[in-house]
This record gives sequence, structure tokens and C-alpha cells, in this order.
Amino acid sequence: MNVDDLVRAVLRRRAACVVVVVLAVFAGIYGAATSTTSYQSTAVAVVYPPGAGNTDAGLNPLANLNNNIGQTAVLLSSVMRSPDAVAAVEGAGASDQITVNSIAGDASSFAQLSPQIVVTTIGDSPESARAGAQALVDYGSRQLKALQTKIGVLPRTEVMMTTAVEPTLGTESSDTSLRAAGAYAIAVGVLGLLVVLAVGTYLDRRPAPKRTTGEPVTGTADEASPSTIDA
Repeated sequence: MNVDDLVRAVLRRRAACVVVVVLAVFAGIYGAATSTTSYQSTAVAVVYPPGAGNTDAGLNPLANLNNNIGQTAVLLSSVMRSPDAVAAVEGAGASDQITVNSIAGDASSFAQLSPQIVVTTIGDSPESARAGAQALVDYGSRQLKALQTKIGVLPRTEVMMTTAVEPTLGTESSDTSLRAAGAYAIAVGVLGLLVVLAVGTYLDRRPAPKRTTGEPVTGTADEASPSTIDA
């Protein structure tokens, strides 16, 4: 049975298809009504090299944000995605859904290492979302310092991280209800069509009921035997 056969088998039972569509619509409405509103907060941190406080303009950290610092930002981003980092975010009241990105550029042909780290956290309130983003940035700063201490980096020569854009107050994710409605409607619709197809296939392949002995023969005079007509 190919796709055309499946489509025809479903469309032959139009009443059942209408019922499935109605159920899918109601499922979408239910999904939208019962979805939980979530809020999203974003913060931007920047990793910078040593040199702050030096009178030599060439040692200005912001003038030396090269690929080496970008590599450090990539490493730190991995640390900020760790289970301990997620636990810190959850401890601040946000959810475990976090995004940490240290790559600049929107397309693969333009993507490059960047010293900035963009974090996004989600909470069930604007305040919890912002608290989660702040907790994640603070966790990254602590881990960067701890890592350098571990490998023996001397004081005043450490790479540092600071917040370039403070965590924003969480804003409502506008597509939360739409995603829930779509998910419920698609699930019910697909399941309903599968049921219609399965039941329809069974009915089409079910053998015709056998005629019992002694059951009168029905039909026209043309279908009767010649002997019956002569009698």
C-alpha cells in the first residue's frame, strides 16, 4: 500500500476524518489553555585578558580581544553548560533550560570565535529568569578563576570575565501557548488518522459473512434456474 492508497483509504471515511479534525482543534485549545507561561532573560559577558590598570594603551584589555581569548571563552562556555552550572541556575529559581553561546555570526560562513558569552535562561516569572541568568554568569566567573588557580596562573595575570549586558528582567515567551496548542493538535490528529486507517483497513479486509443453510435465495427471475421457472 503506497501513499496514494493510504490517502484514499482515509478520505473514504469522511465522517471519521471530520471527527478527528474536531478533536484535534479541541486538543489544541486545551493545550493553549493549560500551557505554563515562561519568561526569558538574556545576559552578555565578556572574557578579557590581563592588563587592566596599565598606563600602556597597548595593554588595554579591550584592545586585545583576540582569538586566544576567544578560545578561552569557548572553554568557559563548556563549563557553563555543565550539570553544576545547571544546578546553580535551578538553585536561583529558574528552569534547567539554558543556552550558552560564544560564537559570533549568524551564518556558518561568518561564524567566528568571540570573547563574548551570551547566556539565556528561562523561569516561571520575570524575576526568576533574571536570577537564573545572574547565577549562571556568577558561576562562570568563579569557575574561570578556579581553573586558573588550579593551573598556577599568577595574580594580576589572570584572564577575567565581566558582565557587558546585565541580565534583563524576563520577558514572556510569546510562542509558548502556540507551541503547546500545536503539539496537542498534531498529536491528536496523527493518532486519530492512524486509528481511522487501521479500523478502515480491518473493515475492508474482513471476510464477507457466510450464508447459512436454508436461507432463502433472493434475486430476480432472470437469476433463477430454468427448472424453477418451469415449475
